[in-house]
Amino acid sequence: MSKFLFLAKILSILIIITSPQRNSISNHNWIVAEANPFTSLVPAPSLQKQQPIQETISKQTTLPPEIQNAVFEDLSKRTGKDGTSFRIAEAEKRTWSDGCLGLSEPDQFCTQVLTPGWQVVVTDGEQQWIYRTNSSGNLVKLAQ
Repeated sequence: MSKFLFLAKILSILIIITSPQRNSISNHNWIVAEANPFTSLVPAPSLQKQQPIQETISKQTTLPPEIQNAVFEDLSKRTGKDGTSFRIAEAEKRTWSDGCLGLSEPDQFCTQVLTPGWQVVVTDGEQQWIYRTNSSGNLVKLAQ
C-alpha cells in the first residue's frame, strides 16, 4: 500500500475527542468527530499533469560561505574529489516554487510554499554541475 493511501486511511478513521458535551461513557464526556481526509494536500508538482514553474530570480549578491560549503561537500561525496577541486562558476539568489526546490520526485510530497534559496553552478574545469539550495544551505539538491 502506498504511503499516501496508508495516511489517507489513518486520517479517515473516527477520532474521539474529549468534550464537555453529553455522550457519557464510563463517567467521561466524549464526542466523535470524523477526520478531514487530505482535502488540502497537493501532490508534488511532478505528480500533477502540468508542472508549474514559478521560480523568480533576484539580483545576485555574494554567495554565503555556508551555501558554498554545503554544495562542495555534496559534490565531493558524489565525485570522490576534494572540495578544493571545485570553483563556483555562477551563483544566483532564487525563490523556488515549493519546498522541494522545484525538483520533486515521484511519490514525494512538497510543501507548497515559496522557498528562497540559491542556484549554484559549480565546475572542476572539465564538467559543470547545477545545484539548488534553500537559503540556509541545509537543503542541497543536484538539478539533473
